Amino acid sequence: MTPSRYLATLINQRPYLPLWLGTVLVALWLRPLTPLDETRAVTVAWEMWQRQDFLVPYLNGHPYSHKPPLLQWGIQLSWLLFGVNDWTPRLIAPLFALGNLLLTERLAQRLWPEQHGVARLAPLLLLGIPLWAFWATLTLYDLLIGFFVLGGWLGLLTAKTECNWRCWLFTGLSVGGALLAKGPVILVFLLPPAMLAPWWMEQRPAAGWGQFYLGLFIAVILGIALGLAWAIPAAAAGGEQYGKLILWGQFAGRVAHSFAHNRPWWWYVPMLPLLLFPWTAWPALWRSAARTALDSGLRFGLSVVVPVLVIFSLISGKQVHYLLPLFPLLALLAARVLAASSVVGCQRPFWGVGLLLILAGLSYEWLQLSHALTGYPELDVNPHDEDGGSLLTLLAPLPLAWKLVMLAVGAGLLAWKRPQTPAQSAAGLAVLCAGLIFVLAHVAYYYTSYSAWDIAPMAQRLSRLQKAGVPLVHEGEYHGDFQFIGRLTQPLDTTRGPAAIQQWIAAHPDGYVVGRFVPGKALLPPEKAEVIDDYRGRKLALWKASSLLGGK
Repeated sequence: MTPSRYLATLINQRPYLPLWLGTVLVALWLRPLTPLDETRAVTVAWEMWQRQDFLVPYLNGHPYSHKPPLLQWGIQLSWLLFGVNDWTPRLIAPLFALGNLLLTERLAQRLWPEQHGVARLAPLLLLGIPLWAFWATLTLYDLLIGFFVLGGWLGLLTAKTECNWRCWLFTGLSVGGALLAKGPVILVFLLPPAMLAPWWMEQRPAAGWGQFYLGLFIAVILGIALGLAWAIPAAAAGGEQYGKLILWGQFAGRVAHSFAHNRPWWWYVPMLPLLLFPWTAWPALWRSAARTALDSGLRFGLSVVVPVLVIFSLISGKQVHYLLPLFPLLALLAARVLAASSVVGCQRPFWGVGLLLILAGLSYEWLQLSHALTGYPELDVNPHDEDGGSLLTLLAPLPLAWKLVMLAVGAGLLAWKRPQTPAQSAAGLAVLCAGLIFVLAHVAYYYTSYSAWDIAPMAQRLSRLQKAGVPLVHEGEYHGDFQFIGRLTQPLDTTRGPAAIQQWIAAHPDGYVVGRFVPGKALLPPEKAEVIDDYRGRKLALWKASSLLGGK
């Protein structure tokens, strides 16, 4: 078979591959490594690389206890192969995202071996969730944990018919990989369906229930052993406080009294429909679900989704990306009800998305018109103000050409009619529509806010100053934004509060101060700054210490 023919066959069998590749390329093209989270993750890898210490993660010269180092190990492996660069770290998470898609397909084959359409459709539906597609391009931990969660589920399902050491070894490696990627959260996704196996399995596992649960116990112990193989030496090398945090403190703190992101128990209920858009707004999917009888695979999905949502609702810390490992399973459930459905789709299947694009394209102009008609002053919207993350501030400065494209696409989707067909036949077009939303959102956001996320100019200034031996201090909490981007080789001093910063300035009159501030609430006078850049809805400034002697 010629290479071109093999490629055509591969794309035909797995149509999500070019969509995944396009998603990754769009993200690499449109945005830099973004603070705080991405730059911090790569900075931890950079400091480990600088120290040649691959056991204990470091951030700004201190042991970093918030995450295990699997992502950083992957980044350092990429540097070992290709040299230190900015682009290979950004491929680690997308490659794990590809693994998510492949395992989603494999899981469909295990859950519904006779329903071949499910395995083809589920990865497409997963890529069609803009939130998941966006997170698949970020240099973060969530797609790593999602990959190992899928591996754990696949091990459970394999044990249903092939309860042998190989399936439990696979499960144990998945648990161990997850512990090294993001800690013990995999147990929240894995143990509920294991405990509920008598409900969702149609028959006893091949080796009986005793062997099934013994194998599960051994797999969990194996995974924990793999995690401890790193954690125990790291705790000894990183110091007593670091050891307490990685072995227990971080997990217990996030469960009982979140260090951050503390939200009410019901927070996920209104969020989930928004996170799964556009599928939650697809009537054909809900009509298909209402007519689908529960089978073993659907029971398995429910035995995961319901307990996980309950457990995460009870945990104090809540973030949207904590649910990302659920998204492949939700895509599987949606693919199952669509692939087996005889429900016909409506003649205007994308009218809701079309209306959304039209409203987005006209929203700013409508608000300006309403203010003019009611006598209010004209809106002054700056995408880098403190509320720079709102939809209005993103759409306002878009070029007219982009707004016209949004209006044209929205009008086309609103008006487009097709003959009624089975609901599952619309999935391909729906995925393309979701992909269009993803690209437009990327373009709108980063076109209007690129400078607020690109900290390379400031990082390079700090690098030049550090190489010249100039003392540097970061005012306020520092997340390692500049270490890797500027290739800094020394940690930055940090200080907080008016008295502390004035004391540092008095001791280092030849130094420089870098810090963030909200316009109108600056601790140091902005008019004395040598440089002021946009930064995530705030400002990022650099002051010469001698200009600040004596305070404001």
